[in-house]
Amino acid sequence: MTLEEFPYHDKQLVAIVSGGVDSALLLYYLLMSKRKVNVYTTASEKTLYKNAVTAANVVRKCMEITNNYQVNHVISYQPNGSIEWVFKPLVPLLNNNLYDSVYTGITANPPEGTIPFKSGQENERDPTVTKDIKPNPYVIQPFINYDKKWIFEMYKKYNLIETLFPVTRSCEHQADQPNDPGFGHCGKCWWCKEREWAFSV
Repeated sequence: MTLEEFPYHDKQLVAIVSGGVDSALLLYYLLMSKRKVNVYTTASEKTLYKNAVTAANVVRKCMEITNNYQVNHVISYQPNGSIEWVFKPLVPLLNNNLYDSVYTGITANPPEGTIPFKSGQENERDPTVTKDIKPNPYVIQPFINYDKKWIFEMYKKYNLIETLFPVTRSCEHQADQPNDPGFGHCGKCWWCKEREWAFSV
């Protein structure tokens, strides 16, 4: 899915940006269209709120690269970053018609066996099942049928490897685990392994 093929929405939209490579590409696509974008980030207590900082860096870099500063960025602090907690604060905003569409950068998992342990998102990211990019009237998930290898190809295609990629962070190191990597990558969690697989880092 190139910039030209991307399913743009012309009404009030919000993009969920975690600070990882998928949502960073999603925001880049949306800002390249010169639309105004409401950005929403869930900062997770479980991961020491680090994604709040990373997401802000991603937003700033995407605005710089695209020269589109039409962004309103809201950060919500929640107990964890599960799908339930990500969408929970958005529901009343959608019900009151403050937003019409919610874009998420979720992608398909790598082929089974690529990473020797589970992510916990096997059902919603099953690469063997073609998913609807609009599973309900509000949510648009344009990358759901592509995995991170494809994300890597898009980063190369749009010359984002040296600019956007370095400010992203995929690590989901948990607060109760030792050897906190700070704002780096632990190299051990499922999300770090997926990033390594796709970007060879």
